Amino acid sequence: METAVSKKSKFRGVELHSRDIELVMRRFRRLIPTEIRPEVDHVLAIVLGGTALGLENHQILCAKCHKTKTKSDIKEKFSRNPNPRKGVALSEEHVTALSEARKGQDSDVRKASREKNLYPILRKPIVAINLSTKQEILFDSSEDAAKSLNLQISNVSRVLSGKQNRKQHKGWTFRYQSSTLLVNEVDSEDSGQNETDSSCTVDDKRSTDVSD
Repeated sequence: METAVSKKSKFRGVELHSRDIELVMRRFRRLIPTEIRPEVDHVLAIVLGGTALGLENHQILCAKCHKTKTKSDIKEKFSRNPNPRKGVALSEEHVTALSEARKGQDSDVRKASREKNLYPILRKPIVAINLSTKQEILFDSSEDAAKSLNLQISNVSRVLSGKQNRKQHKGWTFRYQSSTLLVNEVDSEDSGQNETDSSCTVDDKRSTDVSD
């Protein structure tokens, strides 16, 4: 069954599409300045339910006017339907109801962490040793040491774990409180001596923890 098409949709018996009009216009619009170059626009935008078939939904606009109308069409589309990138905006009543429903409740993760007292267990005490003065300072965790000594916590962790062959950071070396470390061994590593005099590795620390 042939679909009924408006007479304006045909030119010499051929049904027109917006891309057909665009191809014809490309032949001569290159000779026109960009500011006033004609472009094909849909009177009722496709995103608003318009159609690309036929001539009745097409008009010729300059590039600047076409850009302005396109922005207006997109704005109107999102005014009808919420922008999916921003999610659904909740009303103040909805937000208040959710807040009241959550009062007195706690997440399972925080509840389990508080009951098992996991946070103090994960904070391992470390000893910071100044390679120049041989001074030793005890900290509750590597984070506390980094903040107190104005160091990068990532490099402090690398010294403790022995990653990237890092033995010291800005004149400081570190060890866990339960492990042992000779400062002279760190100095020998910095001066290029044998690798046998290196500071303790992760396996040494683990074995020391087990022996303690």
